[in-house]
Parts: sequence; C-alpha cells; structure tokens
Amino acid sequence: MNQLVHQSGDRLIVTTLEISNRFGKQHKNVLRDIEHLECTDNFRKLNFEPTVYHRPNPKGGKAIQAPMYELTRDGFTFLCMGFTGSQAALWKERYIEAFNQMEAALRSNPLAHQQQLALATQVGQLTDRVKALTEALHAQDQRFIGLQGQMIGSQKGHIRSLGVIAQLQKRHEAEDIRRTIIYMKARGDSNAEIMRVTGKCSNYIRQRVFIARRDGVLPAIPAEATPQGELNLGGAA
Repeated sequence: MNQLVHQSGDRLIVTTLEISNRFGKQHKNVLRDIEHLECTDNFRKLNFEPTVYHRPNPKGGKAIQAPMYELTRDGFTFLCMGFTGSQAALWKERYIEAFNQMEAALRSNPLAHQQQLALATQVGQLTDRVKALTEALHAQDQRFIGLQGQMIGSQKGHIRSLGVIAQLQKRHEAEDIRRTIIYMKARGDSNAEIMRVTGKCSNYIRQRVFIARRDGVLPAIPAEATPQGELNLGGAA
C-alpha cells in the first residue's frame, strides 16, 4: 500500500503520473484537471508542486522531459474528489489508507522509515539511470552502425580509386620505358645497354623497337643491315 505514496522532504506526496495510471486517465487530462481547479493560488502552491519526469523518445535517442505534479494529501483529495465510478472510488480508498499508513509509520519510527524511503529513492534513481544509459547506448549503437556503413562505403571507393591509380601508374611506367627504349635505340645504344638501363629482357626490347619502326617512330633499317634476331622478330610479327 505504501508504494502508492512517497515522502518528499517532510511531506507525503503522490505524482500525477501515478494518479493517471491508477485511475485509468490520460496524464494530459490529469494535468488539465489541475490547471482548471477552482482553488486559491496559495492552496495550489502548497499542494501542487510542478516538476518533470523523463519518458522514452519515440524517435530514439535521449529521453524527453515531460511535466507532472507532486500532490500532497490535501491536493490529492481536492483533485480526486471529482473522479467518479466504482474503480475511482476503490483507488480513493486505497490512497487514503496509504496516506494513513505512511503517517502512522513516520510517527512510530520516523528514522527507520526515512531510511527505507531513502533506500527506495536511491533504487528508483538507479533504475532511471540504468534505463537512460540503456537508451543512450542504443542510440549510440545506431549512430555507430550508420557511421560504419558510411566508412565501409568510403573504403570501397578508396580501394577502387587506388586500383585506378595503380593502373595509371603502370601505364605511365610502361610509356616511360617505351620512350627510353626508342630514345636509346635511336642514339645507337646496344640492346644489352638498353636492358641494363630499363631492366627489360631482350625480347621485350626487340618488340618495342619493331613496333616503333613499324609506326615510323624509328627509321626502318634495310633488311641486309638488320640483325638476324630483329629480322626474325619482324617476320614473326
């Protein structure tokens, strides 16, 4: 029964969120009923304390702060006396009994009861912190998954770019070697010297020379002056 009523400082209170749950009313309607109560401002200040609670964000992420009230026994009585129906009557009785039991416990052993309430408050706070931490971790996981997907996509694009760059580098290297072979051959260097400079085999050099002569880049050599190896290469091509 005492779970229906809580201690806040030296006062016994119940929240509008608990009232809405017990009496089967929407919380916004309970807040509206309090705002429309025909009581004095002084009574409202003494018995209806505005505060907030945290509710889950339907879109995920950080919890949302929402308004609620803490009601004293007089505030509860003033508000709920207008609630009708058999269920409402039952909960009125239970709350009145809970207030009476709490007051009796405080009078009989105030220190022990306050310690119990403090422990219950700490447990509730820890529960709220665990819930908030769980929601925050879930939101972080979702952001991490999104960032991970972006990173994987970026890595794939980077790998494709590296492949293109590697192909271009190979083409440039092959073109540089081709030009070196043509230049050295036009200068009259031997195949052995060209092999030493370019690191290419003799057959590769002969192929590049044959193509260069075919395309007019190097002057053609008369058949009788062409070395046998190059003559055979031309015939094979």
